[in-house]
Amino acid sequence: MRAVNSFILFLCSLMGLIKCVPSTLEAMVAFAQEDKTWSEPQLISTQSYPIYTEYTELISDPYGRLHAFWDGGPKAQNPADQEFAIYYTYLDAETGIWREPLDILVNGRFPVVRIDSTGTLHLFASTDTCLIHASSPSTEAYSAIHWMQSQTCLADRQVSQFDVFLAPDDSLHLAYEQSTSSINYLRSDDAGLTWSAPSRIVTQRDLSEALSETAITIDNHNRIHVAWVSYPVPDAFPPLGIWYAFSDDGFSWSSPTQIAEDHHLHPQLFVSGEELHAIWNGALLRSERYHRSLDLNTETWSPITPWISATGGVLGHPDAVVDGNGDIHAFGATDEGLWYAQLQDAIWLPAQRLYDPALQTGNPNTAILLNNELHVIFRSRVDSIWHIMKPLDLPRNDPLIPPQATEKQIVQPLSNQSSQTSTASTKVNQIDIPRLPENLIAENATNTSVGFPLLLGTFFTFILLVLTLLFKFKTR
Repeated sequence: MRAVNSFILFLCSLMGLIKCVPSTLEAMVAFAQEDKTWSEPQLISTQSYPIYTEYTELISDPYGRLHAFWDGGPKAQNPADQEFAIYYTYLDAETGIWREPLDILVNGRFPVVRIDSTGTLHLFASTDTCLIHASSPSTEAYSAIHWMQSQTCLADRQVSQFDVFLAPDDSLHLAYEQSTSSINYLRSDDAGLTWSAPSRIVTQRDLSEALSETAITIDNHNRIHVAWVSYPVPDAFPPLGIWYAFSDDGFSWSSPTQIAEDHHLHPQLFVSGEELHAIWNGALLRSERYHRSLDLNTETWSPITPWISATGGVLGHPDAVVDGNGDIHAFGATDEGLWYAQLQDAIWLPAQRLYDPALQTGNPNTAILLNNELHVIFRSRVDSIWHIMKPLDLPRNDPLIPPQATEKQIVQPLSNQSSQTSTASTKVNQIDIPRLPENLIAENATNTSVGFPLLLGTFFTFILLVLTLLFKFKTR
């Protein structure tokens, strides 16, 4: 293992990847090998300078691409001076190669991304002055020009806690906190070109309460479901509980219902069949990861059930995705590691710890690609983003043929903090992400697109030279 890791570290140093260290690789290998169905981790935040990162977002498209977003920037010596941008990269299912990260939104934080039926990606992020919406065709997302030209300000101040649901009819539904005093709702029926007037879901009961951490989803009956967290003022911790409300039209909202008591936070909502599911984190006195569901027909909530029994640490929101069978795949992070659990037939299967707690893994985000690949990205030690996947026992969808790209400029990654542009016909350099030992050796052994022709030519030149010398020797 040490010899292999030394070789990997040597390759990383050649590529400028200073975050690729043997201790990280050994820890990840050890836990990845416990479940052979999971791939070995790939580093996708490949900037050649130290970075600081927080929130992640992962989404798939029907063309066989996986799109990863995160906020971060060059690591500042003083945390108060830390600058942020939204970074983007994508994985092509055919090549298995991640592109070099591209910063697409300066001063952006807290990315939330959804994809509509036309293959358009919708990015929501917070800047210093407002809540931004921007969009790009998923096949052309590796171009900052699309994101820059489509930006719209939805709220005239920094909004750090919001969530978005994209309905089957491509309408966009946004729930967000306004100055921690209210939870509001917006809707767009034209891909974000215009938005409804804000609808107030709930306001703070008094000045001793702050509202934050919204989650939103819509069920098969077009009912809108929203959850949020109540915090004490001025202490801000521990949280006072998770609350829930619904609406059938986006204007009139039900009275709030508390679905989790104090010391619970970070709710996530999603629908599977005729059930609304909520997962969230516990904190301090209740530090497990929890779940409960709402029967949409009887409108009754199930008891609260832990799905991760590990304790300690609030390392970002949990995340979950529903597969084609209706099973739920959930990820959460604690001081004891990155965890994965599956809800199957209303029963949580035992959670699997995927990685070593020393890696300080957090903020997992998951997506399903082509119906039978479960992918997740996560943060490690606030300075790197990693990717893993496992196959699902489901039929694979054939990737759709993507629409033809438009003739627009592609903006290169600003890894050197200087702006460079090229035409759409210019090739953007692909980089081969360093993998852990088996994948690394296999990839180098089979990546002969350049090295093999050169080696073959050298071999034949050598043979020709030997034959020439033999011929001259015999003729003497």
